[in-house]
Amino acid sequence: MATHRLDPARQTTVNVYSPGHAPVLTVDPGDTVLVRSLDAVGYLARHEFPGDEGQPKMFPGEFRGHCLTGPISVRGARPGDMLAVRLVSLRLGVTGVAPAGPGEHSTVPPRAEAGGNIDCKELVAGSVLYLPVAVPGALLYLGDGHGAQGDGEACGTAIECGMTTEAVVELSAGRPLASIHAETPAGRVTFGFSADLNEAMGDALDAMVTWMALIFGTSRAEAFALASDCVDLRVTQVANVTWGVHAVLPAGLLS
Repeated sequence: MATHRLDPARQTTVNVYSPGHAPVLTVDPGDTVLVRSLDAVGYLARHEFPGDEGQPKMFPGEFRGHCLTGPISVRGARPGDMLAVRLVSLRLGVTGVAPAGPGEHSTVPPRAEAGGNIDCKELVAGSVLYLPVAVPGALLYLGDGHGAQGDGEACGTAIECGMTTEAVVELSAGRPLASIHAETPAGRVTFGFSADLNEAMGDALDAMVTWMALIFGTSRAEAFALASDCVDLRVTQVANVTWGVHAVLPAGLLS
């Protein structure tokens, strides 16, 4: 399997999603990508002091969306497949694939069908994030690194920073869920995103109950009762237009 490096430059950086973007890199399933990304705003130089906004940016002018490196096309990825992004080192903020709809899509709200600005602090090195493929090649984008963040990202920002991320990109057949989910050092994680907090919570919990029923060979009703005793529901973020909730089944708790 090959290793590919991708650095941020004007021709390899975007601030919207689009299925119409030409890939800046094409890889085979199982290849490793070493991707360097800028901070969310796309500053090209280190700040000298807090609030230093005089540094040049990749995209001058008003903020339109997060600066993301990509997209990366995965050979053989087709709509309906599941893309597995195995994080080997360091940590992300935005990891997403292109949504299916034509035109440009904002990088700000996370999407149940494509990922993106998930802002989940459980997605650290050693995690595998599973993303539904919506367009041929998947078109994977990486960026908006967070040095630290609390659950909820209460004021809409974390410690934003550039990031170098090593990840193995694979296609994963036979996954238990068709929605975004992850296996992390903290445990199994499912997600819900909605303008309504209750709906986001319900989606995250519903996915976790489905997963637990398959893992333990129980009915959904039994898995639901079990979830009440052992699954943590956490507010992922309160910013970015869309509420995010993630459900966590702690590692080693039941297995």
